[in-house]
Amino acid sequence: MRRRAILPIEQPGRRSVWADRLLVWIGVGLLAFGVAGPFSKEALATFFIFTALGIGGLCATANWSTLRLPLPIAIGIGVFVMYAAGVHFLVLDCARCSANLVPKLGMLALVIWVGCAAWPTLIQATSKSAMARAARTAGIGLAIGTLLLLIELVFDAPIHRLTDAVPPNDVVDSARYNRIITAFVLLAWPVAALLGRVGHPRLGVVLIAATMLAAGLGASAAALVMVVVSVAAFVLTRWAPNGFPRIAVGALITIVILAPMIFALTLPASAPVYDRLPPSFADRLEIWDHTSRTVRRGPWYGHGITAQRTLPIQDGGTAYRYHREPATHAHNMALQWWLEFGVVGPVGLIGLVMLAFQGLNRLDRETRPYAAAAAAAAAAVSLVGYGFWQETWLGMIGMTVIAIRLSAASGATHAES
Repeated sequence: MRRRAILPIEQPGRRSVWADRLLVWIGVGLLAFGVAGPFSKEALATFFIFTALGIGGLCATANWSTLRLPLPIAIGIGVFVMYAAGVHFLVLDCARCSANLVPKLGMLALVIWVGCAAWPTLIQATSKSAMARAARTAGIGLAIGTLLLLIELVFDAPIHRLTDAVPPNDVVDSARYNRIITAFVLLAWPVAALLGRVGHPRLGVVLIAATMLAAGLGASAAALVMVVVSVAAFVLTRWAPNGFPRIAVGALITIVILAPMIFALTLPASAPVYDRLPPSFADRLEIWDHTSRTVRRGPWYGHGITAQRTLPIQDGGTAYRYHREPATHAHNMALQWWLEFGVVGPVGLIGLVMLAFQGLNRLDRETRPYAAAAAAAAAAVSLVGYGFWQETWLGMIGMTVIAIRLSAASGATHAES
């Protein structure tokens, strides 16, 4: 019987070399993401893109099959992209929306790729020492970034004042660090899981605690929501590793389907305490009310991606106290997908939720609570805070997904070693 020749790139030693290089690249990417974050929120997207493209390039060189997405996922992405393109270019009259379609969907596709492609199988050929180095590199990056962030929050932004020549008497709004805090709260969970895998569980606990401290010192209520939700999800997933994720996903899907009705009730329900609400939260309630009304008036095709910026305000703006000009986004991912893609929007968003749920189910029991904590925090803040298509937001999610999959691959590596 004729034996198949083994190509050089398929030889075990060669594969291990490329696995080590991939680990170095991911470790450096996580390090740069953590260190650069406090200085530039735009860096959150930039370093994710570089890290993801580097993973793709190394995998293409080592074993091109690790680049492939599962066929059902690839088909689903293709169908949704064709639908969105057809509606944006043939049905809707929104030049801004059409111009934003390709870059926004492209960024989302990159996040889906790092979450679903088979690149972690390459890492399983590496050694324990290489994985430990990558874990320590990621932990050091997050530790340095969190320390710098705490210095900025506690001591009135000395680094920002020095680098940007801010006069001593000028006030630096701590809200400028909100996205960085959000990113670190998300990333701390999978990095802690990774550190625990390689024998540094206490450092992981310290990182989680430090990012939570930053959330408490910052100006973002959404970050505090993330802290509470993530801790609750971690505890509940450890207690019920299969049952809790199913309940949480079912609740999230229900919210997505009923979003135009649920969030239309928030403003009327707040009437008795409306005058005592913080202006930022009251403004959010008005944005949800306006978005829900717009969805219900035209639910079929939607208004186009990023259309929130061009929506006319109800009654010329006189109907609301704070929401008098178009918002940048709906501050709610469920309403945003309804508004932008019509009835197909929630179908696509539910598809993403189910992808995340399936990925969570495939994780080992040690990694799953950490991943569930990060996923629950991301879902919670997506319903009250960030616009779904913000590059910085997708960059945060993408790097968190990379860290989760690295932790899971570490468990597989150690199990085989």
